[in-house]
Amino acid sequence: MFLSIELCKEGIENGWRKFGFHETWTTGIDDVNENIIRIDGNDYSAEEFIKKFESTYTPCVISNLLTTWPANECWTLKVGLFSSIL
Repeated sequence: MFLSIELCKEGIENGWRKFGFHETWTTGIDDVNENIIRIDGNDYSAEEFIKKFESTYTPCVISNLLTTWPANECWTLKVGLFSSIL
């Protein structure tokens, strides 16, 4: 069942405009207040990660974990899925 246009209009008037979101909404990266820890996965051993993050239930964004993954060397466009068209 499709949401009626009247319900959409009502939602816009009673939420988006009522609370002023349409005046303050931004998608600029400089306007984002990020409060999560970002770590380089290569800087932590499994034990260190468990002690500092997992056991304390501390959320984090982990980067660079795939840089040493063997599939980065073995799987390329030329030998993988697209090999028949390259």
